[in-house]
Amino acid sequence: MKSFWKQLRNVQAGPNTLGQINLVGQYLQTELNDYASNRGIIRVKARPLAFGANGYALEQTLEYGPEVAEVFWLPWRNHEATVAARAEFEYSKRDIFFMTTTLSGCRFSVTPDVVIHVAHAAGYNSAGRTITEQNITGPRHALTRRVSVSAAAGPNDFQYGGALVGAYTRSLIFGARVNGNYTYKVLHTSPPPGNWEIIL
Repeated sequence: MKSFWKQLRNVQAGPNTLGQINLVGQYLQTELNDYASNRGIIRVKARPLAFGANGYALEQTLEYGPEVAEVFWLPWRNHEATVAARAEFEYSKRDIFFMTTTLSGCRFSVTPDVVIHVAHAAGYNSAGRTITEQNITGPRHALTRRVSVSAAAGPNDFQYGGALVGAYTRSLIFGARVNGNYTYKVLHTSPPPGNWEIIL
């Protein structure tokens, strides 16, 4: 069986075939608490869910092995935005994946130079979150991609949870190098089994 990380690299847009994916442990489950100090390259282990359930639990580890990958982790911070230069991990000679805190109201954007996680409470509405984002990035670049709980404002925007008003919905962001190019993918977890979209 292929490791989770090999399967993740090959994911295409469409129905989720990897099963349920849970971020577990205090380090990765930061949608419950805001930790912005743990940003950077970590090791993450993917282990099959217990009791034969279909899917994986992802957790920060100090171990090595076929189920462990190096990941650039970008946490969120309440009322703010966190940012990382794409060059920090995309151009490494090592094979480094990307993950950020589960989206449950936040926005995630990829510009030509940076990735940015904008907390839902960083603005009173989508326009406020845009101001927070553009205070860091400057005016929106034509190639910027956004994943947001708000309605799509352009052709490079992706919406999650919009059809489930008042429901708690989650989306997971991953990045990986595929055939020499770095790509970003989003897993919309609702409705199960979920659906993948290619952001970039």
